[in-house]
Order: sequence, then C-alpha cells, then structure tokens
Amino acid sequence: MTYHCVARTTRLKNQPIWVLHLPASSLAQYNRSPPLTTSSCTAKITKTLATYVITFVDYPGIDKNSVTNQLNGFLIGQAINQLYRKQKIFILGGGNCGDNQGIGQGPQEGSICRNGKAWYLYWWQEPDHLTLNMHQWGWVASPPGANKLGQGDYAAVTVQDIINSSLDAYIVADYNYDNVTASRRAEAAITQQWANPAAQGPAWEGIFTIPVCNVSASINAFPWTSEYILQPYGHESRPVWCGPICDGDVAKTRAFIHSANMDNFESPRHYCDDDTDGDWWFPPPS
Repeated sequence: MTYHCVARTTRLKNQPIWVLHLPASSLAQYNRSPPLTTSSCTAKITKTLATYVITFVDYPGIDKNSVTNQLNGFLIGQAINQLYRKQKIFILGGGNCGDNQGIGQGPQEGSICRNGKAWYLYWWQEPDHLTLNMHQWGWVASPPGANKLGQGDYAAVTVQDIINSSLDAYIVADYNYDNVTASRRAEAAITQQWANPAAQGPAWEGIFTIPVCNVSASINAFPWTSEYILQPYGHESRPVWCGPICDGDVAKTRAFIHSANMDNFESPRHYCDDDTDGDWWFPPPS
C-alpha cells in the first residue's frame, strides 16, 4: 500500500490564519480496500509541519507550539477524511440522547450528544475473505484507526471532531461540501467574525465530510424493523433499514446511500420485504 501526501496553504486576505487543503487526487492512492491505517502519511505530515510554522515567524507573539498542533490537527483530520470517504463510513442520529425511542441503540463509544440529540459514527465492515455465513454481508464497527484518535500521533483529532465537523458541513451543504465551499465558508467566518476555524481545529466544518443521515423521522415509522435502525458495534450487529430512513425522504436517503459508497449494497435491507416496504433502495432507471 502506497500513500502520497500533499498539502498546501492558502492565506486569507490579511489575516494570519491559514486554511489547509489536501487534494483528493494526490492525498492517498492505494491498491486494496479497505485502508487500515493512515500511519504511512503521518511521518511526512509531521516532517512538513516545521516548514509551515516558519511562515508565522513574521507575526510576533504567536505560540509556535500551538500553531504546530493546530496544523497537525488540520492535516491529519483531512487525511483521515479522505481515506474514510472511500469506505462505507457514515453518521446516523437525530434521536434523543440516550436513545430509548424505538429505533435501536447506537454505539456510545462512537457518539456525541449535541443539543439533546445523539449522533453515531459507523463503518459497515465487510469480510476480507470469502464466507458463506451471515457475516458475508458485513457488520457495523468502529471505523479503522478510530481507536487511536485522541492520543499519540493522533492526539489532535477525536471521534467527536469527526462527527461535529461532518454535521456542520452537512447542515451547510448536505452531501456537497467541497473545496470551494470550504474556502468560501472559512473566509466568511474570519472576515465576518462569526466563527474562528483555527480555534475549532479539526472540529471545524468541512475538515470532515462523512455522510450524515437524520433518522429521527423513522421513529415508529417502520413496524417490526424500526428498532434495528441503530445498532451497537459488533460482529453480530447488522442494522435494518426497511424504508427511507433519512428525514423520511426517499431522495435524501438515496443521496445518503450514494455518498456513503453503498450503491447496490443491499445488506441493510435484510429482513425487508419489497412487496411490503417497497423497492425504493435503488434509483429508478434513467
């Protein structure tokens, strides 16, 4: 597996604030799936930080260690996001914190409670070898490497950062938060002073753009299967989605499925009956 890490900085007007961009085409190239680690990029990212810090020498009073930590968080966050966006990694939530609303129980170790609503980070993991048992369809687990976040080389990035950043990006642009949106929003935040991207670090919107699905409209919506929409992590855990789970909307759910790299992947529909639930999973022929 070979990784190529590239980063560039863009200065915003006359502010001593820098936004980091990692081009998707050159950030990571690999010949197998799923990627299990971003450590191949870490050495180069860390090595280049000293170069970026020199940029701030002309600004007296800046804590160089703080700048290094901020840049480290942005760089590693964007690297992880690019890798995760190649996998079946997504965020479900929108119900009350603590669950108990009849749509299942999410993984507490991969969650946040925000404004009274719970959000969960998932990876639909698939077996890396041929199997004919129930595990051939995969199961939900913590994303690869997530257990290393918040410590060591990855201390600057947490699972909570991933969820918060992705939620904010989703609120702004659904599944279409791109580099143009990122630059426009960061510049507006700084010049209009309604947010400080540097202070938020990797939790800033758009550093992560993991697909989000608000399943709150699914409460009591699908008899017999609603209770399996959320599941904890585990080798025996397979969620069941027998209807348009995202905002109760077919188009929104299809867009989520596509963004989460789950086109033509019917595992979440096990136990579903097309005659009863409708064969809405796939887009109609064009």
